[in-house]
Amino acid sequence: MKVLKKNKKALYDYEAQKRIEAGIVLHGWEAKSLKNGAGHFEGSYIVVHGEEAFLKNFSIKPWRYSPDVAEQIQKRDKKLLLHKAQIKSLEASRKADRYTLIPLDVYENDKGVIKVSIALAKSKRKFDKRNKLKQKD
Repeated sequence: MKVLKKNKKALYDYEAQKRIEAGIVLHGWEAKSLKNGAGHFEGSYIVVHGEEAFLKNFSIKPWRYSPDVAEQIQKRDKKLLLHKAQIKSLEASRKADRYTLIPLDVYENDKGVIKVSIALAKSKRKFDKRNKLKQKD
């Protein structure tokens, strides 16, 4: 397993409760660009629409040989590949317990397929973050 991009700020701002592995639908140039390390998690989150899950605000810098259209669709919503039962359980727990769905990292598994690790997480309060920094020091 090779980690391509890691969301460093996610575990600082949120406390992950449940982690799930999901596939992601990408264009060819997006996959090549991610394998070169050109992705940004800044402000990204996961939204469920009906029976589908989407990764929002995850931008992938265009690959140098990609078509000109790549600049325009750089920040498009990426569809996540999950089972319907997983999506329903995530959405139910998100609504009931006020959780947030966040991406943790993008990695390439042993078969060469790009996957996204997502988490059902609760937001940390300011004093929780301060206490964690104090313990670290």
